Amino acid sequence: MTYDVFIEQEGSQSYQATILGRPSWRGAGSTREQALENLRAEVQRRLKKAEIVKLEIDLPDEHPWLKLASLEDNPLFDEVQEHIEAQRRELDAEEGL
Repeated sequence: MTYDVFIEQEGSQSYQATILGRPSWRGAGSTREQALENLRAEVQRRLKKAEIVKLEIDLPDEHPWLKLASLEDNPLFDEVQEHIEAQRRELDAEEGL
């Protein structure tokens, strides 16, 4: 496996290596190489007792928030639509379309 790693020098002889997206997966050392090796050992230790899997989740046929987003039952819906159309016509006229 290949991971993107953020390496940060924290002092004159202190480095911290962290896997991006996994802030708890880190290694420290007095050199950059030592921090990376300690990180590698930490990841190997964790992966020995764990696994990475993909999980597919089916989405509902209709998004539950879609009902809340509908404005068609709003008594001002037609007025808002007319206002939008008028603004579009005005902008088109300004652009010479």
